[in-house]
Amino acid sequence: MTALRLAWLLGKPTKERRGPLVLTAGAYLLVCALVLIVLSGALSFTRVQNDLTGAYRILAALAVVLLIVPLTAVGMAAARLSVRSQDTRLSTVRLLGGTPGLVTAMTVVESTATALIGAVGGVALYALHAP
Repeated sequence: MTALRLAWLLGKPTKERRGPLVLTAGAYLLVCALVLIVLSGALSFTRVQNDLTGAYRILAALAVVLLIVPLTAVGMAAARLSVRSQDTRLSTVRLLGGTPGLVTAMTVVESTATALIGAVGGVALYALHAP
């Protein structure tokens, strides 16, 4: 059985998995939306030309730099939550004879799908809030 098919069969959101999946996708959504909003705000100062443009650019760059640490922490927490929610299912696959490569491939597929759903939601949230 391929990793994609097995990940699809075992990755269906059950009652126990729904919470961690929503939290993980929500964290990726938040990170993506905030990065896009702050970067677009910082880049908007490249079009403005007045006496305070230099100060605005410095403050915008500072906002981007200050946002990196908390968003990295949120992203790492989302990844850890995703791994912990997958742990039981992946150990079951391993006990039933799945190879380490299959377990790794399933982990990558499920984590990528969750992150992609969150990123698409973050882009949509950014598009709703962009002027």
